[in-house]
Amino acid sequence: MASILVIDDDTTVTEKLGTLLSEAGNEVTTADNGKAALKLLAREHFDVVITDIVMPEADGFEVIRHLIGRTRRPRIIAMTGDTDRLDHIMLSRVARCMSVNQVLHKPFSDQDLMASIAG
Repeated sequence: MASILVIDDDTTVTEKLGTLLSEAGNEVTTADNGKAALKLLAREHFDVVITDIVMPEADGFEVIRHLIGRTRRPRIIAMTGDTDRLDHIMLSRVARCMSVNQVLHKPFSDQDLMASIAG
């Protein structure tokens, strides 16, 4: 199917998505923050990148910025929930302005995730 990079600082999220996507026949790699993801992206190409927006060390916006300039750009799916200072609507608007393919609001269903990957 697809090679997918899942980025989230919550290991529960990366484990759940990794399992779901692997069981659907995808090759899944996970990263626990944007900094680790940028290192992976420097040496590997992924068909789909699913990134949380608010993370330590490098956030999802940094990852998205890195990806949108690529000639061979992967499908980009941003995930977000509310934070102490920012709500998911504002974060979603910023992500959409950065030309992501899809924004998923946490919590989202397995069906919504699979539909986002399919395009």
